Amino acid sequence: RGADHMKSRFLSNMSHEFRTPLSSIRALSRLLLARVDGDLQPEQEKQVSLILRGAEDLSELVNDLLDLAKIEAGKTDVRAAPVDVANVFSALRGMMRPLLSSKVDLLFVHDDALPTMFSDEGKIAQILRNLISNALKFTERGEVEVSAQVTADGRSMEFRVRDTGLGIATEHLPLIFEEFTQIENRLQRGVKGTGLGLPLCRKLAELMGGDLKAESAPGVGSVFIATLPLRYAEEDPLHEISSTDRALALDPDRPTVLIVEDDPATRLLYEDYVRGTRYQPVSVATVHDARKMLAMIPVAAVLLEIVPPEEEAWRLLTEIKHGDTDPLLIIATDNLDKSRGLALGADAYLAKPAERHDVLALLARLDTPGSASPSSASGDSVA
Repeated sequence: RGADHMKSRFLSNMSHEFRTPLSSIRALSRLLLARVDGDLQPEQEKQVSLILRGAEDLSELVNDLLDLAKIEAGKTDVRAAPVDVANVFSALRGMMRPLLSSKVDLLFVHDDALPTMFSDEGKIAQILRNLISNALKFTERGEVEVSAQVTADGRSMEFRVRDTGLGIATEHLPLIFEEFTQIENRLQRGVKGTGLGLPLCRKLAELMGGDLKAESAPGVGSVFIATLPLRYAEEDPLHEISSTDRALALDPDRPTVLIVEDDPATRLLYEDYVRGTRYQPVSVATVHDARKMLAMIPVAAVLLEIVPPEEEAWRLLTEIKHGDTDPLLIIATDNLDKSRGLALGADAYLAKPAERHDVLALLARLDTPGSASPSSASGDSVA
């Protein structure tokens, strides 16, 4: 147990250390491919594309390792909130569309009368995203069907991801949930994978009080079944007190800038940008905590990183712009979906990590009535 704890702590620390340089490599590669500093020769473009692809693959591995290490170390919290299964399916449908081939259909099936869950939407989406991605990788033709139904006892939601793919031999079923284990088959060489997806899914399901199992046979296809409680236990009230204390400690005479950023180092960097100005920073690591802060305090500006789960972060952006107040909304991220952010109402878009002078220049617009609009901000935004 001691060795296992040391391993988890090592993986967690190293994964965090890997994240920042990987983000820089990805951001710089994208800048080069965008021809920001001049044109590229065809061979140079090919080389930079390979660098970007390698960095993205490594980032995926690092994120899976970090998630596993955090769960094993007991540092992953379940952020319970109302969850509409139809909304989750709708977001997944758009997200998984680029992975589809012409020979495979992706179907989502659910009853319109499904009850609202009280659980962690981000983790539910993460489980289903992994299961759907796996099913699509190993299904050459036919369909992948995602369904949801309430269990017979009325206490849980059962999510099923069924495919018409290669299938798995009975003796291999226990192995697919072991870390870094992959079952050899004729499609294995042609797909990317680390062997961490299914173990991570099972641990996320168990973290939320549920489980994940598989049924399969060679040549028939597979069914992965995630059973999750309809209601997860309420959050620790101490977490609520902590958020309230931070809100009460603010100076009512200084405008507040809410920073939403999951990386602690970047969070501190942005806080330092704001300190020393007439504004005061408040930082949170999750969309869930951002919502709580917005409900408790008036906010003049929001510096938003599109933190995982991404769809929830995009939803927060929309909620802010359609709320009773209209703070200056800045996106700082290495996500390339600039057009989506601006279309949903962001006032500016900065490549991560945002520079101090860019952030302060945008905050200065708060002093000029009518200047904080998407059209006026677009000149300073950086792809």
